[in-house]
Amino acid sequence: MTLFQARLHACMKEGSLSLGDLHHWFDRPRPTVRFWAHTENRLFEPWKDPRGKEAWVRLRLLEWAIRNKKGFPVPTTLTASQRPQHILKTYADVRARVSESYTSRDRFKNVLHDSPEAR
Repeated sequence: MTLFQARLHACMKEGSLSLGDLHHWFDRPRPTVRFWAHTENRLFEPWKDPRGKEAWVRLRLLEWAIRNKKGFPVPTTLTASQRPQHILKTYADVRARVSESYTSRDRFKNVLHDSPEAR
């Protein structure tokens, strides 16, 4: 299992997230998210292009949101049609909050760009 995959699985467990939820959070096609979650390719890590770097940014934001209980775990009372709205609103709120909280360029970069390539 890759580092990205392990962290993604931890988010799914701790945040009560489905692959469909992740599709909305990462704004990527469902097959791409399914590949990230289930493909056992140790050579694969999604950071080699701009969209891949954005995946790392969104993963880090998701981890922050789960750790700080900002919309996660996903409430069990939500219907299937309400879940996408909840995920998208939570993402927008978290992205805005993190952007406001980290005014220093270096601190912001460290929070959002937690990928092996950024280390």
